[in-house]
Amino acid sequence: MSSALAIASVTRGLRALVNRALQAPLPANLPADTLPTTQIQVTTLPLDKVRTFSANGNLLNLYLYSTVPNPALSNGLPPRSGPAGGEPPLALNLHYMLTAFGQDDNELIAQLLLGRAMLALHDNPLLMPSDLADALGAADVQGQIERVRITPHSLGFEEMSKLWMAYQTQYRLSAAYEASVVLIDSARPARVAPPVRSASIVVAPFRTPSIEEVTPQVAAPGATMTLAGWNLGAATTQVVVAGLRVTPSTIGDRTLSFTLPAGVPAGVNTVRVVQEVPLGTPPVVHPGAGFESNAAAFMLSPSITTASPVSVARGTVLQLSVAPAVGRSQRVVLLLDDQQVASAPHAPGDPDTSNAVAFPIPAAFVARSYLARVMVDGACSALATDTTPASPTFNQFVGPTVTLT
Repeated sequence: MSSALAIASVTRGLRALVNRALQAPLPANLPADTLPTTQIQVTTLPLDKVRTFSANGNLLNLYLYSTVPNPALSNGLPPRSGPAGGEPPLALNLHYMLTAFGQDDNELIAQLLLGRAMLALHDNPLLMPSDLADALGAADVQGQIERVRITPHSLGFEEMSKLWMAYQTQYRLSAAYEASVVLIDSARPARVAPPVRSASIVVAPFRTPSIEEVTPQVAAPGATMTLAGWNLGAATTQVVVAGLRVTPSTIGDRTLSFTLPAGVPAGVNTVRVVQEVPLGTPPVVHPGAGFESNAAAFMLSPSITTASPVSVARGTVLQLSVAPAVGRSQRVVLLLDDQQVASAPHAPGDPDTSNAVAFPIPAAFVARSYLARVMVDGACSALATDTTPASPTFNQFVGPTVTLT
């Protein structure tokens, strides 16, 4: 199992690889101004600490300046089996800066050192298990399924400048490299699932239901609703309205009908068609296994159930019964002709839903008879119309009414 020491193990392995290349004998015919006369050291220091370590010596610095997740393997590898490694391994790309410093700041020697180091990395693009095992054996990174590959990493002038400016030091001749990929196994315990006793395959046609129209758009409590659309018919078709499941009374592939159940609140509601697919032996319906349509909206209008006419004194509280029951979070308004009266605030001990609603009538209202409507979350109750042809108020709104005294 590759441990958290894997990053340090790769750095030490690269340092050993570069150090071997720099310690090799140089050609005998090199000019004197390019020959290092002092020991060549390979360090792994931050950029601003290199010359502090050795002010005038020959140095080649291999600095790990960035670690980033490997996009290809971050979620693509399964966890290893065993008592550990229950989660996928941590996959990282390591970014290194290779910088050369010649003795007494001799740039020709610096270029010689950098060239030999770059050639060593070019000729050894893969870190072998022996390189990593010798570097830091406890890391066990040499056993990972992917080899650590060393590739040149191109840095633009702006990115290179920002990197050196972050360390507040002068730029020196450098080359950037990427070591990919380093896999660090998770230390979280593995979860072993019980064995599968048998396999059961259910084949069903892919027929997603779709709702195109809801009729009526404004419905009364207990109304019969009709949905029109596509692929609505199935043996397990049900309707979900305001979180309540309803079995349709008639089911067809293009239309279905159902009755609004009790408990649907007044206001804007949504309706969906669900077709669950039974699984297992014997077949059992599992939540989420099946098909679901889009959500279509309709409005459920409230109604005033208090017998009309109603009489109340101005400056007092009018108690009205409405259906369906009103929740504490719903906004309820009484419309007296074109004037609005907000419902009284709920007391701490009031129930969550109630059919009784209190409206404090302002004393400034004119004493007369008003047509009354209740509006709950934007849905307004209907007015009664006189349908008697011989009546003087034929085809006019006649109720319900509230008389203020």
